[in-house]
Amino acid sequence: MNDSRLWRALTLAVERFPNRTAIWTTNRHLSYQEWYAEIQRVAGGLLALGVSRGDRVAIGMRNSIAHATLQYAAQMIGACAVPFNYRLKPAGVKHVLEDSGSKVVVVDDAVSPDTTAKLRGQGVECHWVRAKGDPAAFEHRFEDLDGAVDESRLPNENDLSAIIYTSGTTGLPKGVPVTHRAVYERIITHTSTVGPHFDDGTRTVGATPLYHTVGLHWLFYYTVFVGGTYYPFERIDAETAEVVKSERLTYMHAPPTLYRMLISHLGASEKLESFREVVFGSAPGGAEFLELLFERFPNALVHEGYGTTELSIPFMTSSMAGQAPGTLRLAADQRVRIVTSGGGADDLVRPGEVGELLVDMLNPGVFEGYWGANAAKTVEKVDHGWFRTGDLFRADSDGNYFYHGRLDEMFRSGAESIKPAEVEATLMNHPDVVDAAVIGVPDESWGNVVTAVIVRGSAGTSEEALDLHCRSSDLEDYKRPRRYVFVASIPRSPSGKIVRGEVRSMATIRQLIS
Repeated sequence: MNDSRLWRALTLAVERFPNRTAIWTTNRHLSYQEWYAEIQRVAGGLLALGVSRGDRVAIGMRNSIAHATLQYAAQMIGACAVPFNYRLKPAGVKHVLEDSGSKVVVVDDAVSPDTTAKLRGQGVECHWVRAKGDPAAFEHRFEDLDGAVDESRLPNENDLSAIIYTSGTTGLPKGVPVTHRAVYERIITHTSTVGPHFDDGTRTVGATPLYHTVGLHWLFYYTVFVGGTYYPFERIDAETAEVVKSERLTYMHAPPTLYRMLISHLGASEKLESFREVVFGSAPGGAEFLELLFERFPNALVHEGYGTTELSIPFMTSSMAGQAPGTLRLAADQRVRIVTSGGGADDLVRPGEVGELLVDMLNPGVFEGYWGANAAKTVEKVDHGWFRTGDLFRADSDGNYFYHGRLDEMFRSGAESIKPAEVEATLMNHPDVVDAAVIGVPDESWGNVVTAVIVRGSAGTSEEALDLHCRSSDLEDYKRPRRYVFVASIPRSPSGKIVRGEVRSMATIRQLIS
């Protein structure tokens, strides 16, 4: 089969459910039939701007009907969508546009006119389209994208669906190209392991950004695949919570931070009984967080997952009920190995030992290599058909997997190696810890002192209480924090991962280091 099954999923939804609401906002509701007509119109408008098969269309927008429409419109003509983080500084946006070679870039008011003017002044060549906000100094408006398109341009399996740029916590973002085939396979991995399922009335909380693989693949495209309704949200606030309740939404996939935001806008004991599936990942949840999900989503299956932009979703636990926090299970069609640090695929560690996670490049849904300036990094990451994640894991004899942080985040305190994620998981099990990050602060005697950066809850727990909590846990004594810093929030990437460089740059941390 050469036709795109990802595209076919949309056309089948239009054929089967023409009058069902495909996409919903407080201002507009579009049926599948109405939305498809809008996708065709915008695709024709892109053709009129000179976009051809294989060209890239960059999108710097919040979640919205316009953003979702552009994703499909670009692909309808065999082009490739390049959604990027609209919070990037001008240098980051410039890198994405130049590295991807985008012919068109569409932005809304999340990207300031000053940024676009600065980039155009630096010679960034592409058609600029304003989707929302002041259209001054823009060549085109999204509302004016209009034209005809014929089906001879429809995509095939090997066309690029998108180039997604990774968070770039240690440098400029890397472009990860994903084909139509790979996106479809990612959806199949998810639905064959957990859910939601086809034609079950799925109504999706579209709050995770569309420039992130979770928001794009396992929320947006997934919802279309099952014939559901996608609710794009620009942010999670009190209005979002009201829509979630009044529309009786059923499915959410997000990092713990977004769940906490949503719950903060509910009543003290209010429950979201309409939900059937909730998935979390990208950051540790802890026992307290799991109990919060069980309490507030009483009718939902709670799943924990692990995935990357490059590798699809190797782990997805079908139900966290009765499981220890952080328990991960292999997804239906995935193959991995845990090996000694720097070792090859045959250098397996024993059950219970921590090692580096390798993922089979033959797994469905994986990428084929980095894009553009970072193409050479593919060789560094792929070893004889196995992708080196740089993530530390252990597995028990029952096939349960547990994340232990990043190889490059480990530090030594005294003569011992400290894995931040292990300490963070212990701290997150305290009922009054909302968020936690652990770093090593340089020290003449110890090399590094284990230092915990904590966001407290309403009870305002103390250093002494946290130290007692760690002493009472299974955490070895040498790993427990010797210093605590209390802050209002911890810097995290859009996918929910701790940005440790920014944690170290916080004023309170700089004082400790100095």
